[in-house]
Amino acid sequence: MKLAQKIAGLGYWDKDLQSGELFWSNEMYRIWGISQDDSTPTEEEIYSFIHPEDSAFVKEKFSLPEEFMDIEFRLVHANQSIHVVHSIAMKLCDSKGTPLRLFGIVQDITSRKLAEDTMVRSETLSAVGQLAAGLAHEIRNPLTSLKGFMQLLTDENGGKYSEIIQSELQRIEMILHEMLMLAKPQAIEFRVHLLKQVLEEVMVLLCAQALLCNVCLLADFEEDELFVYCDSNQLKQVFINMMKNAIESMKSGGNLQISLVGSCDRVVVTFADEGEGIQSDTLLRLGQPFVSTKSNGIGLGFMVSQKIIQDHGGTIEVNSKVAVGTTVTITLPKVT
Repeated sequence: MKLAQKIAGLGYWDKDLQSGELFWSNEMYRIWGISQDDSTPTEEEIYSFIHPEDSAFVKEKFSLPEEFMDIEFRLVHANQSIHVVHSIAMKLCDSKGTPLRLFGIVQDITSRKLAEDTMVRSETLSAVGQLAAGLAHEIRNPLTSLKGFMQLLTDENGGKYSEIIQSELQRIEMILHEMLMLAKPQAIEFRVHLLKQVLEEVMVLLCAQALLCNVCLLADFEEDELFVYCDSNQLKQVFINMMKNAIESMKSGGNLQISLVGSCDRVVVTFADEGEGIQSDTLLRLGQPFVSTKSNGIGLGFMVSQKIIQDHGGTIEVNSKVAVGTTVTITLPKVT
């Protein structure tokens, strides 16, 4: 029985409701992320590991237990890693209906949840890609005509408003480009590149915009030469997107810290701004279609960046605090 529980990753617990005595199986300690050398934890200690947003719900369920309970909640381990668990519990009563025991099983389903989220994200990305391809095709033809006629406008009104029209046409082109990035595979060329050089080229491109916005670009690059196997143009697109977002978030100016460090097998690029920050609900949904930190944004820029980094075998993580700033951390495999 113990072997079966270990293989399945199931923890078993049993509480005597008359005496308050609690039994925990070995797997329960592993699921909670605490040492088995310790004594059986108290109820207060058990609840202290439950995610703050789930704690009240779990306490309410177990303070007035039903005959059968089937719930999911999150645990926060000592190392701050978050684990999703599935708990099934039953209440045993005597012939008079007096509760005698409460027992159940718990399983860590974090990996399953991550797999489900990945599948949903993949399906969403595919659907958005198909939608983007159709929209891009329908918009491109009239856009070409509009641009052609713009060149022929010579009347007074045309000259007066031509700059505005041209600016809006360029914005439509940019949106189309991002849609097509999602809609179809791009011709990419992977080579070994010095990442410091790629970042420096992007900084040169955005230096003028930073000056106009009173933003100071601060580079902190490791002296060691750090190489990655990548398509440099695609990485530049990601870095430009991250830096432009950071610059535009600092309405009153500030510093944008760009750092580059390496470990034995990874390279980490960090963009840390002093901008407005991102609301927690928006932060959780970043990477979903049409979720943007900008009032006029459509959310495709981050989706494209996320896809590029994933295609390069890397990860992208965003941490933010409102009125303090945002830090974007990009991790890529290092060429040794």
